[in-house]
Amino acid sequence: MTIADALLPFGKHAVHPQPRILARPLLAVLLMLSLPLLIGARFRSEPCCGVIGVDAAKGFATIRDNKTGRTWQFEAGAATLSALKIGAQVDADLLGLKTLSIAGVEKAYALNEPAPTDPCCGISQIHLAALDGGIVVRNKATGATHHVTINNQAVLGALKVGQDVAMDAKGKWAIIRTDMNGKPETYSFPISSGVKAGAPCCSVIGVDSANGIVTIREKATDLTTQFEAGAQAIRAMKEGDDVITGAGPGAPGTHVLSVKGVARSYSLVDVAPGQPCCAIAAISVDPGTPCCAIVTARDKATGRTMQFRVDGEEVAKGGDQAAIIRRARLSALKVGQDVSMDPSGKWAMFRQERDGRPATYSFPIDGAGKKPSPAAETAALWEIRPNPELKGALGRLVFGFNDKDAIGGATILPAGQADGGQLVFLGDPTPLPPGKYDILVNGAPVKNVPVETRMDTVMKVGLLSVTAGVKAGIYDLTKKTEFHFVDGGKTILPVGSYYLKSTGGFSQIVIRENQVTEF
Repeated sequence: MTIADALLPFGKHAVHPQPRILARPLLAVLLMLSLPLLIGARFRSEPCCGVIGVDAAKGFATIRDNKTGRTWQFEAGAATLSALKIGAQVDADLLGLKTLSIAGVEKAYALNEPAPTDPCCGISQIHLAALDGGIVVRNKATGATHHVTINNQAVLGALKVGQDVAMDAKGKWAIIRTDMNGKPETYSFPISSGVKAGAPCCSVIGVDSANGIVTIREKATDLTTQFEAGAQAIRAMKEGDDVITGAGPGAPGTHVLSVKGVARSYSLVDVAPGQPCCAIAAISVDPGTPCCAIVTARDKATGRTMQFRVDGEEVAKGGDQAAIIRRARLSALKVGQDVSMDPSGKWAMFRQERDGRPATYSFPIDGAGKKPSPAAETAALWEIRPNPELKGALGRLVFGFNDKDAIGGATILPAGQADGGQLVFLGDPTPLPPGKYDILVNGAPVKNVPVETRMDTVMKVGLLSVTAGVKAGIYDLTKKTEFHFVDGGKTILPVGSYYLKSTGGFSQIVIRENQVTEF
């Protein structure tokens, strides 16, 4: 008996055309309802998930939804798990929470929420972005940081800084538990492995052990960034260490791959300079090297000036892009622009736009933090010149620069003598017998200065000009020995570096030959 016959109300042999017409659409409906059963799982669309972990010892495998990052585990026998490979495709009924096929073979296993693991890390940064959005996680024990790309915007928006994060055994996946759809759910996202390390691009210019912050500077463009390092790792880092960086998915900027040849993993962020201490007072371009400029900046509080060089073209190997960045940065400099200094006082820093966002650049301040060798330092403090006008056995001591408004003088003592001495005015040459002398120029000592027969020993000095009303002590580089005290005015000093102590604390200055240093 056919389905059509069963539908005939007047018997099998009655002739009624209507039932035959009615049977055809009903047959079509029945065929459509049975189609999924006839087709089976082998005709399903592309598998939804992939295997990211197999733990044969504990008897389970971990799978992940390729689109959302949602993560589950299923228990299976030893034969199944031993044949299962990382990356194997898995089709699953995600509403019914069971697998349908594994690596193309129909197998049904119940899907369970992964067992919680001890979190190794915490979220330190969150980067909300439609493309390449993600987080930076920091290992609580080592301080190492990693970028994690998160392509699920709903999950990314639910995360919080400080939230716990675990990692799989191989360190390839970040495992996150977060409340979604009204209940805790587990998600996994790939950890950036960075790129193959190349030649060092940067160097360390500052180590702040107290706050765990390391500052680095790109050699080709002078771009300056920072990263956080753990207490143990930061103890091994010092100024001048080479740094290799690479692109870091999940966050703008770059990622530290190694410091001084030791593999590291830290996320880089822009430097936030402190309150600007200074402003650009002058920009002078050297006619011989028009690519570059000598920038003079003045301290807003003390009037002290400092200088640093800004290159307009690449110095280190960095390609054409580095040269373009340098030229653009140089052309954007303006008198009056704010300048900050790093805590060590060695680096001048200013902010400029780069790729549409603010960036920090740093430049070494002339004379700051550089201690010449004793021989070089001694040779730079005087010069011996023949003087054909001199007769007899005497030589002369001459100060190579003076100012009629400068105050003070010099005391000349035989080398090694502590007391007494001859007080002289700085504008007058002083005849002396041949020998070695200690010269105190306004209290600043220059020792073992030679005087030779019929020769002029020319002392290399410069002028310190202090704003009227500003009281300051002139100290050596240890900040312990005070050479002289000034209340405004002009003072001649031997060339070299000094500290001035005023109401604002210590400030380093550099006295250059035949030049005026303002404070």
